Amino acid sequence: WVIQDSGKTEIKDDLMLGPNKQNEATQQEEDAVPVGAMLEEMQWPADRAEVDVNMPFFDASATKQEKQAAILENGNKFTPNMGVSLAREDNKTFDVQAALSGQVTRVENVPSIGHLVEITHDGGLVTIYYSLANVKVAKGDAVKQGDVIAQAGRNELEKELGVHLHFEV
Repeated sequence: WVIQDSGKTEIKDDLMLGPNKQNEATQQEEDAVPVGAMLEEMQWPADRAEVDVNMPFFDASATKQEKQAAILENGNKFTPNMGVSLAREDNKTFDVQAALSGQVTRVENVPSIGHLVEITHDGGLVTIYYSLANVKVAKGDAVKQGDVIAQAGRNELEKELGVHLHFEV
């Protein structure tokens, strides 16, 4: 507005803040409330004190050794790991939690990857959890960040990882 108008419009007294207008503006500022929702910060889908990353995300800019550690092998087929796999050191199950609040948009049992839960969040962000057991949510459910959605389980694709959670964003 300033650049396009550039002195073409005359400033009128009622647009300027006089003594009374200044007090009204100050009063309005004091009564102001924040606009917009509080944004959640994504959290790990499991207790970080309890689990470790046992297969990292495939990063194309990583070293050869790091890339090799992030490759899934299924028979004679090799696939980059598009998420992270989390597991306990003792190979026991653990609670899987929603990383952000959202709506469950998919719950399915896929033979190679086990039980899968997909949650869609504000802005179209989607988190996917698989290799699950004891799924506690259904398609259409609203979940809050930190809600337990399932427990870690096993799957055929990553069977050498034992009991774990595969998590993708």
